Amino acid sequence: MLDLSGSKSLKGVTSQDGKQSSFKIVKMTVGPEFGPCFLIKPYISTSDVKIDSRVKRVLDDIDFQGKPGLVQFWECGASGDREDNGCYLLLTDRVRVSGIRDNRLEAYRWTCLNNNYRFVGREKNVGNWFAGRAAQTKVADYQYDGEASGMGQLVVPVYHPGAVLKLAGILEIVTAQRNETYTADFNQIQSSLMTCRSK
Repeated sequence: MLDLSGSKSLKGVTSQDGKQSSFKIVKMTVGPEFGPCFLIKPYISTSDVKIDSRVKRVLDDIDFQGKPGLVQFWECGASGDREDNGCYLLLTDRVRVSGIRDNRLEAYRWTCLNNNYRFVGREKNVGNWFAGRAAQTKVADYQYDGEASGMGQLVVPVYHPGAVLKLAGILEIVTAQRNETYTADFNQIQSSLMTCRSK
């Protein structure tokens, strides 16, 4: 049975420059015949309680309107290199899947978990990786016929509260049936994020 959850973090040692390093332990389970697979990766997390609560609010509020879909969060972690302006995107365990099962959604989530720790910089070619492009452009967008095998995708950058365009991560919605427009989904996400920000 596919475990769609994802990753956990352990606090590491504080470095000489005062940054708290972490290690992400990414657990991926495909089924009893394969058993769990663990990957340990160094990572400087920029997540905080406010971001966690805002993302949770989006996941709680999302309305799939009776259709198969998923929403997942890619966390933006500092690269540790002061000279680059990029970040590492790590797929988190913050995910919600609609009650209607679709094997393509499970396969897409699995593909993301297999490639869930990637550097995104201004000059780096991210190809057709939609969440990576959103991290580069910092613009919400939607597409069809992209990396999600003909399903619809919406990506929305999430910023740290009070910071001037400091990227916290990317929310990604994938729908098995392509919507004509994702305006309603975008507005719902923005409303959920703003509701948490005002509290």
